[in-house]
Amino acid sequence: MLIWSGNHHTVENGRFYRSAQLSGSELAHEIDAYHIRSVLNLRGPNPSKDWYRDELAATKAHGAKHYDIGISALSLVPKRKLAQILAVLRDAPKPILVHCASGADRTGFVSALYRYVVLGQSARKAKQELSLWYGHFPYLVSRSGAMDESASDYFARHSPGS
Repeated sequence: MLIWSGNHHTVENGRFYRSAQLSGSELAHEIDAYHIRSVLNLRGPNPSKDWYRDELAATKAHGAKHYDIGISALSLVPKRKLAQILAVLRDAPKPILVHCASGADRTGFVSALYRYVVLGQSARKAKQELSLWYGHFPYLVSRSGAMDESASDYFARHSPGS
């Protein structure tokens, strides 16, 4: 199901959406359908890849801003990257679409941050963005628990809405 749906979900209607990597035509459709004004790519810049060039072309053609902040699902998010992500969440034109490759781990982390920082929701509520429902599976041999740990570290040091 996740592969077929693009793992597209609403975090805040009219303001924040999350997904897996979309093709250029799928992204163009999402931009039009949801009036997306910003796209945050958590895979980082990949100018030699077709998916990246298609993404840039779709955002440009539809007048959306494009942000690249590459993070790994397998390690804690560095403070510098966290600061960049928070700036985009606060300042980028909305609605925003956030994506990584599968829309589960990195996207789940940023969606949790949005709920906590922007919406002022509890850590418990925010962490629901990092769940099996979205394909996040930080158990057994998976090392994507770094996203859970990054979220927990941030939530322990900051109040909701800050």
